[in-house]
Amino acid sequence: MSDYYSPKEDKVDFKQIVLGHYKKILEISTAEFTGGYFNYVSTGNSTNKTYVSDKRAEYIQAIESLALALFPHFDEQMKKDYQKYLRADKELQSKYADKDGFIKHNEDENNKLRYHIKLISVMKELFKDLSCLMYRLDYFKTASYSEGDLEEAKEIVDVDGKEIIKTPEEQADD
Repeated sequence: MSDYYSPKEDKVDFKQIVLGHYKKILEISTAEFTGGYFNYVSTGNSTNKTYVSDKRAEYIQAIESLALALFPHFDEQMKKDYQKYLRADKELQSKYADKDGFIKHNEDENNKLRYHIKLISVMKELFKDLSCLMYRLDYFKTASYSEGDLEEAKEIVDVDGKEIIKTPEEQADD
């Protein structure tokens, strides 16, 4: 949880957690999507073996987790988009998985690599759709107030620090 808030803050709300997770996905997506492997480092008479995680799997799982976290907030458009993702995932599973549901590495066909390449493409689309949902839900807007002080807010700013222009009705309510 420490990735999502600073120690100075009293509480963490759902929006902060989601935005922190969104930021983590962006960080993962800026690195090369390498498969997992073992790294061996020899020091004198000993060799240390460490596992370097599969960045493709991290990216896929992070987007799936974001979708699950936002699932109760899906609007009609996102429900349709999520169904497209589920169908595409099912098609990939049926094409590349064995009878037990595992993606096995086949030297002739290189199933795992092809599966991950296609799944990453599907996940990029899902991430794009989740980003659009978050935009529609105003997740990317910040305000100069705490969540409980909405009625008292005078100035609302975008994440870039630009003031959001209010409609005449909103200005009249002030």
